[in-house]
Amino acid sequence: MAPPPQDLDFTLSCKTLYRDSILITSYFIQKMIIYSIIQNKYQEIPNLVLNANYHKFMLKGNNRVYLFEKGGRIFESSENNILSWNQLWNNNLPNNNPLQSSAVQYKCCLYFVHYKNELWKFDLASKRVSQVATF
Repeated sequence: MAPPPQDLDFTLSCKTLYRDSILITSYFIQKMIIYSIIQNKYQEIPNLVLNANYHKFMLKGNNRVYLFEKGGRIFESSENNILSWNQLWNNNLPNNNPLQSSAVQYKCCLYFVHYKNELWKFDLASKRVSQVATF
């Protein structure tokens, strides 16, 4: 699968399986755009442009909720957990909550893939792929 178009300079993006396609959420310098991969082709989804001033965002997939921070941290929690989205967003976490976090250093063109209960990290700059976690 070819990487996103080279003229799109992003610092952090992630993908999550959604029905028959994969969504890519990319941080751009001026905006955040969600892409869809259908039949191995990147296609921009219209009307889904967010302001890059958001320093964190959430995705739901495989019965889990993911919070991605622009600094590279990833939090994940089961949707069945009593932890609410509001608590995730405001980092108001109870001490006994089994929320997992991963500190991730990122470079340009680094993105994360959540696929079949696995979280993978792709670094397009160094062309390295590594598995971050298994759920």
